[in-house]
Amino acid sequence: MADVFFRASKDALDNITSAFDFVHPLNVSLRYTRSVIAEALADNPDLTTADFQRMIDPNNIVHGVNYNRAFIDTAWISQEESLAWLLLNNLFAIHEGWAQRLFEDIFSGFHYTDRFIKNLEFPGLTNKFLSYYVTNGKKSVALDGAFWGVYKAKSHLDFSKLENYMLCYRYFKEARNCYMHHNFVASQKLIDAYNDYIPVATTTDLDVSEVPEIAPPVLGQPVQLRLRGVIGFSQLVRRIIIISDINLLCTTAAEKEFFDRTPSNWTCRTLSGNPSRAKGQINRYSEKAGFLKSQWTADYQNLLINHGIFSL
Repeated sequence: MADVFFRASKDALDNITSAFDFVHPLNVSLRYTRSVIAEALADNPDLTTADFQRMIDPNNIVHGVNYNRAFIDTAWISQEESLAWLLLNNLFAIHEGWAQRLFEDIFSGFHYTDRFIKNLEFPGLTNKFLSYYVTNGKKSVALDGAFWGVYKAKSHLDFSKLENYMLCYRYFKEARNCYMHHNFVASQKLIDAYNDYIPVATTTDLDVSEVPEIAPPVLGQPVQLRLRGVIGFSQLVRRIIIISDINLLCTTAAEKEFFDRTPSNWTCRTLSGNPSRAKGQINRYSEKAGFLKSQWTADYQNLLINHGIFSL
């Protein structure tokens, strides 16, 4: 599991894992059921839905399953595509919920607007960290010095790829919008997003071993979605959340998250008169609060002293 700063980010990454803990077994179950029915039909072509029900679900636990329609009349490629849409919808629900929670729980109290959420969904996000999220008046020098480098190093991610990830994000988001609002039919926005994304859809530009598989959209035609592509895209969603989380920890708003997690049994401790030991006390405190071990800076030490975590 990735190490992230905000609780909302950790929960979002856990929810992505949970989505796969559901989709992968479902995928296996569907494939297995299809194989059992195919083998049975090879031996007896006259089997009926009632026969399949007795084979697959002898205790009749699940009612209303039309085995012929689901596993014979419906091709696997269509069933797999339905799984892909299910997973894609879950991924965007998780990402949007993560952004909403960050805003409502933390950032709305620090002079951010609803734009906080929208900016996290579009290309140009890298510049937004400088021009909107972490401006001079909203930057925590203390948390920046203590944690940004620590979390970035632990992530092993190339932050310069974020814009490429957001172009991929926008393509899949527009595909999902076609599913939700256009009855699966490709829109011009999807075509535009595809054309913007394709130039960076390489293993190098995305820093991946396999580029998420997508079918070129055709305006006015049904959007084709592939489960393998959505699974690959999910890894980029994870990276977007992690990189965004690490950049957002540099804000003064992140200080609220930090001090909200002060251990309940913590009482103000006196720093050692030995400078080296004092720095060790400072650096280790973050682990007690549930964060990665910090780097020492004078600004960070002063922040902790000002909030009653330590005293001189």
